[in-house]
Amino acid sequence: KIVFGELGQAIQRFTKEVELGKFNDQMEQVVTNAQNQYTAYTKLRAAGLSASQALELTALVAVADERRATYRQERLTIEEKLKSGEITSEQAREQKAQIRASQEQNRATLKTTLQEQKALREQKRLEKQTREQN
Repeated sequence: KIVFGELGQAIQRFTKEVELGKFNDQMEQVVTNAQNQYTAYTKLRAAGLSASQALELTALVAVADERRATYRQERLTIEEKLKSGEITSEQAREQKAQIRASQEQNRATLKTTLQEQKALREQKRLEKQTREQN
């Protein structure tokens, strides 16, 4: 068993407090995300979407939000590495370009999915309208 001196114990307490603070921040974000998803789902249902459509769109937005947070963290990490000299400015530019390319690809995928959902809703609306006319 390792016995820490007074300074070691203080550092250990500080580390635990930082970890607990990060955990609390993460849990607050989880609660906020859940509330936002519920609000979005409720609004989509009120707009006439089926439960499955509303759930799918809400999930897509949640994934997009998570990706944005990841990209933001990746950019911050790149900046930290650049400041510390761990990477060069050229490497930082390349890494940021990769992040932007990934973001664009994800935006295109989300846009396509939303367009497909819109087309599906329109098709179902027309089918319903046809059934009601017959």
